[in-house]
Amino acid sequence: MALQQELLPGKHLPTLTHCFIRLLEEKGLLQRLFTQNIDGLERVCGTSPELLVEAHGSFANAHCVECRQQHDVLRWRDCIVLGQPAYGIGSVNLSERWVDLVKTDKVVAKVTIPSDKDPSHDISVEYGVRLATTTRAVANASDEEELCFEEFVQQSDLPVGQFPAPSELVRSVNEMLSKVSTGGPSVKFGRNGDFTAQLQMVRTLRPAPSPGFAEPTSSIPPRYDSTTDSFVTGPLRLELRPLVATVFKDGSLTTPWDIFHNVSPADTRGHFLLLPTLSDPDKNLRGQIFEPSDCQDMVHLTSSIEPPGSLFLGFNSAGAGASQNHIHCHAWPSPPMSLLHQEEAPVITAAKDEKKEEVENNNGWDSYAATKVGVLYDIYDLTDSRVEASYLKYPVFCVQLCAVEAELDLLGQALKVTLDAVGGAPFNIGFLNRLEEPLLDEGETLDKVKFVDVFVFARSKERSQAVPSLKMGISEMMGVFHAHSAQELELLASELANTVQALKDVSFQDSEALWTSIKQKLADLDRQVAAETRVPKELSASTSVGQEWSTTQGSTKGKNRRMKCHRAHSSLPQNAAAGIRSCACVSIYLGLETPEGQQCFMFGVFRSVINIVFSIILQVHVLFRLSLHCSECLARTTIMTSSHACSYSCYSLLVRMISLSRALIL
Repeated sequence: MALQQELLPGKHLPTLTHCFIRLLEEKGLLQRLFTQNIDGLERVCGTSPELLVEAHGSFANAHCVECRQQHDVLRWRDCIVLGQPAYGIGSVNLSERWVDLVKTDKVVAKVTIPSDKDPSHDISVEYGVRLATTTRAVANASDEEELCFEEFVQQSDLPVGQFPAPSELVRSVNEMLSKVSTGGPSVKFGRNGDFTAQLQMVRTLRPAPSPGFAEPTSSIPPRYDSTTDSFVTGPLRLELRPLVATVFKDGSLTTPWDIFHNVSPADTRGHFLLLPTLSDPDKNLRGQIFEPSDCQDMVHLTSSIEPPGSLFLGFNSAGAGASQNHIHCHAWPSPPMSLLHQEEAPVITAAKDEKKEEVENNNGWDSYAATKVGVLYDIYDLTDSRVEASYLKYPVFCVQLCAVEAELDLLGQALKVTLDAVGGAPFNIGFLNRLEEPLLDEGETLDKVKFVDVFVFARSKERSQAVPSLKMGISEMMGVFHAHSAQELELLASELANTVQALKDVSFQDSEALWTSIKQKLADLDRQVAAETRVPKELSASTSVGQEWSTTQGSTKGKNRRMKCHRAHSSLPQNAAAGIRSCACVSIYLGLETPEGQQCFMFGVFRSVINIVFSIILQVHVLFRLSLHCSECLARTTIMTSSHACSYSCYSLLVRMISLSRALIL
């Protein structure tokens, strides 16, 4: 199937040989052309069909294997799938792969459920995602076909479309699906503040949990057993699904990662499983435990998401939403369909997005309740703000780790020690990337910087008494609830307090002690990194636990509340940024506590006086930009005037000269 799709018309052009054969026909010298190629390039070049003998057939006269009718093979490829955003990872276009999977009926699964009428006879049910012609396309009657994804459920041993199904569960699912319009990609949802709940009834048919995953209370899963692993054995094993891709990411991963589609997608636009490659069973056949190597790999995979923010990656531990005991992460388009529109919406409505451009331009990072938090309890800057850890004021315990793309290895280490502090408590991890540019004066431009954000949620249990039927995972932690019934949707959408209470119920109990432990682990990592690099380490800025503070001052958007200094300094030329090691901490290491440091200081002053004129000429533009960003850094503790910022910039030049002089002497 992959080879046939590669040879579809429209991807390749005729060669010189094809053109030469066409020339023979024009000269009246071509009697017959025999070919075993199926790509149809002879026809594309203009060779008359009556002169062709296509020994192996071609796409020009393709027929359906079921109805035996001839069809245009380009019909499904060139159609417009409404609302399908662009997203990919590791140079793999997952959006196109998903469309191909749905077109070829691969996003389909079969389950067996008990019959309501006859308990002794089980019912075979087929469910999944398929393409359907939109009502808008039918009304317009245009030549350009418009399709949309739709969920379906049907009894597999009955003719397609025969209703009602004998199972009450299947009947209720179909009744709800019929109420949702098929005029575009739609989902029934309710929104309250930054939180949203969307109806996911088809996912109620997903496979049963692995043994020991029914009601776990710890992130440590049962001992791994390949004989009960549904990913490697049974009717839903991964080897029966097409391998979407294997990502290597130019050697930065500890192991290649395989990508498969999820047979019970949470999003009709795409839902994938990411797992360490199955081609290395000795290393990667293991349970749902997030190991240090996974920390490194996932931050690197997140950085490769294109466009930035278009894909969300998530991990559920045992006791926090995981249902299968095989290491895997989830990936789906970002933002979810229920968050595509930012304007006010009714409590319960249908979200439809008919303009592809609107979907592609939506900010996938700044859409979730967790990413919109503008108030922090505390913050810890790791190794001069190379990685920033923020303790968010959020209903469930949440720590956000953030770093630029150049610091992914350190970010992975920070994630590892954070999970060490969480220990055996259930947890979820969310991964997003974003592309931002520093705030500058009018007319100033700097290259955008790519960031990776990791959200770690520490839990106490899997379900809340507020919504006891809902098993909450990473999506719920980010603020998007997957309701499995109309009653759940109504409960979550009717009152904001219900969603907030659901998150509070499952949050880690002793949150302050956990944050203290995380800071201690980060401090240990700080010292380890400082010892390895032999770089003087300044004290990191950290407020006391329980002291709430907002970092949105001086920022036009809440998303700029963190990593502003790091973002600015990473964008400047390296020689200019090197002179300021810890602007975010408002501390500059001078080394004046020793005689050697005093000697360096005097020598640095002497060097600065000699070279000050040349330095100003060469660095005036850089210093102007640096003064802006440094003033934003210091805005955490005080509001600087323009004269203060200018003075600080001049002082920064002096410190830079001192640090350079000390480097020459020592």
